[in-house]
Amino acid sequence: MSDEFSPGSVPGNPSGFIAGAVNDGTSATDALNAFREAGGSIRTQTWYRLFGEVTDSLARSPMAAALDPYQLPDPAAYATWTMGPGGQYATQVQVFFRDIDTGLIGTSQYTYVTDEPHTPAEAEAAAYDEYSDTDNAGDYGQVVLGTSTVNVYTTSPYGG
Repeated sequence: MSDEFSPGSVPGNPSGFIAGAVNDGTSATDALNAFREAGGSIRTQTWYRLFGEVTDSLARSPMAAALDPYQLPDPAAYATWTMGPGGQYATQVQVFFRDIDTGLIGTSQYTYVTDEPHTPAEAEAAAYDEYSDTDNAGDYGQVVLGTSTVNVYTTSPYGG
């Protein structure tokens, strides 16, 4: 691992640490060793499964951006995400907002999970509805500017 490796996350966030390692070109084993040396704790089997899922997610992000928002994704577009009971469809959506006080633009991530396939536009609409209500502006001082699909998944059972 290079001296410049900076995952941009604390050891308590293994996904962020892995994303930094993948972007740096670090192997799963070297990244696990670095994570543990930095004080992180995770089961070895969980690390390697998560490393694969994060790597796949990063590789698929451009594909998700190119999806037709009004069509169901082609089966090849789906990555597998190990979570919950499995057998569901999950779409990660990036929500863009402007801070009312500072004018700074920021993002937040929203995950839309259903039992049936859904279009990116449905997931984006759900994210927009969740974040754009008047309470969001009043409680958090943020105005939603829009949404964008980041990844689409089918889920497999956690621990299965």
